[in-house]
Parts: sequence; C-alpha cells; structure tokens
Amino acid sequence: MSFLFFSHYKVKPELILMKKKPDQYTKVEDFLEDIRFIRWVTHPTSELTEFWSDWQKRFPEKVNQFQQAKVLLESMKFKSLLPREGQADYLFEKIKEGRYSAYHQKSKRRLFKLGTGANAKVLRQMAATLLVLVTLGSLAWYFGNGSEFFKSGQAELITVVTKAGEKRQVTLPDGSTVFMNSESQLTYPSEFYKKRNISIKGEAFFKVAKDPKRPFIVKSKQLSTTALGTSFNVKAYSEDRQVSVALKTGKVVVHNEVSSGWNAVYLVPGEKLLAANNEVEKTQLTNDDFSWKDGVLVLNNMGVKEFILTIERWYGVSVHVNGSPDEDWMINGRFRNKLLPVVLESVSFAENINYTIQAGVVELNFK
Repeated sequence: MSFLFFSHYKVKPELILMKKKPDQYTKVEDFLEDIRFIRWVTHPTSELTEFWSDWQKRFPEKVNQFQQAKVLLESMKFKSLLPREGQADYLFEKIKEGRYSAYHQKSKRRLFKLGTGANAKVLRQMAATLLVLVTLGSLAWYFGNGSEFFKSGQAELITVVTKAGEKRQVTLPDGSTVFMNSESQLTYPSEFYKKRNISIKGEAFFKVAKDPKRPFIVKSKQLSTTALGTSFNVKAYSEDRQVSVALKTGKVVVHNEVSSGWNAVYLVPGEKLLAANNEVEKTQLTNDDFSWKDGVLVLNNMGVKEFILTIERWYGVSVHVNGSPDEDWMINGRFRNKLLPVVLESVSFAENINYTIQAGVVELNFK
C-alpha cells in the first residue's frame, strides 16, 4: 500500500489536515491528520525532529497516543510521500474536462466543464483538496482495518515506559521477554498476527520466542532488526549518535529504513552493529554490552558529559557541575549493584573532585 501527499498548489495540505493545534491533540487520529507528523515519521528533518521532541516534553501525558501513531505509520509501507510529477495537473484536467466521475467507465457522463481563469484556479484547489481527502480516507481505512496492530479491532497498542533509575521486565503476547533499561519506552500490540512488530526507544534486551512463521521485528530509530528466535540487545537512546544492535544467540538481519548508505547487515552471535546515518560498522561485542541487565554499571573511558548522563539515567538523579574539568577528563570503572554514594566516592577519589547528594540532586565540584 502506498500513499501520496500533495503540497504543490496554494491550497496547502497543512491547512486541510490540521483541524486542531498540536497542543489540542488527544487521540491517535489527531496525529495522523497532521502532515508535519507524517513527514517527520517518514522523512525526518532536524527541524521536524526538534519540533516533535519539544512537543513530547511539553505534553508527557499525551506521549502514549503520540507513540501509537508513530508505530502505526512506521508499520505502513510508503512508496512516496511526495506527489508524482504532474499528478495534480492530471486530476485538474480531468475535473476541468468533466471526466472525473465515479460512473465515467460505465456512462461516460460528464459532470461539468469549465474554462480557465478564476474557475480554473478554483478547480486546481479542488484537485489539491481531493488528493488530500483521498489520502485521509486511505489512512482511515488502514487505521480501522488494514493494520496488523489493529486487525478486526481486537489488538490495541501497549506502551511501557521506564523512568530514570528503573529497570523492568516485560513478557510479550508470544512469550518473548524484554528486559528494559532505564528511560526506555517499549510499544507493542496486545496480540500478534502475521508479524511480531514492536518498537523500542532507549535500550532493551530481547529474548525472542521461536516462531518461524512470524518474524520478530524491532524498530529503533532508523533501523529495524528482524529475528525468528534469538536474543539480542538494542540501544537507541535519542541522545546517542549511534544505534547499536548486539547479538547474543541466533541470527538477525538489521535493515536501514531511512538513508541509502547501506541496506541490510546480517549478524551472527558475538557480533555487534553500530549505525549512524549512512555510516555502519560491524564489531565484536563484549560482556559489557549485556552487563546492564545484570545490574553492572560500566564506565568505559567516559568523558564528563557521558558520565553525567549515565549517572542520571542509572540512578534517577539530577547532576549539577561546578567548575571546569580538564579537557582530557575520563573515568573507568565497573560497579555491580552499587549504591550511588559508593560510585561517587570511587570517582571522587580517582579524579580529585568533591560531591554532595541532597534531595535527588548531585553536585559535582571539580577542583
């Protein structure tokens, strides 16, 4: 199935699609009627990413509907989101000549015929509007009937979110197990059909139940990782430049769904894929790739910014920095199930800094 969105003439689809302002969105359908949202999901730009990231921060209570709409669009196969050359002109000509009729093939009936000038301008606007309405009708059909996530209205999307300092285990409808790291978001349908489609934002370890007839597909940023029965780790935090997929058992194929720099990479146990935009690299994984699942905090050649982000995410605190660390400041260490004061005491001793902890706020004072 493919859909074409029109934005060539003066009647802008944004004016037709956006019945509400984004701060008034309450339902999944509201997002599917926003051309900016559709463009962001299918052809993201830095401006659109910044807009929708800011929107999620402003309306955290609506993130569930936001993610459901995103997963729904991602599960659809779009041939193009841009109009084919001359498509609107062709439709305009058919309307102008009176040949655009649902009964044209049977009766050859003409609806009307108008000339040029002001009437032509009106007809062009009608053509643009019609294209958008056809698109909305197709989306409505897909939302109600075509998606495997909502097949026969029986399956609903479930979203699980972990907060900073929280880890969680989730069992999927097919018996697969997902171990979620802190500040992660998992979205999946209440029932699987032909495919097992899920989405992860953040980091999670997947232990996939074997089912050769239904591939297990994990979407993470621009990547989709497909497996049948295996275990692997996906790390795709919004702050990270790279997305990583580390394979423990079985076999997976990772597809690039955005850029054309590379298409698909197969992984075997012991391999890890690192992807950023058009760049992709296959390396050997280490035990550190899965250590978080066992409560092991790994600080591997971390600079200040990464260290702060890791501590905030792992322990659910806010970190404030006073003073300026050296440019080559770096920390290494492994801590299994250690409390925050133990970690900070070790870091302060090694790097000659002072710290305080009060009401969930950590102050790091560089000497």
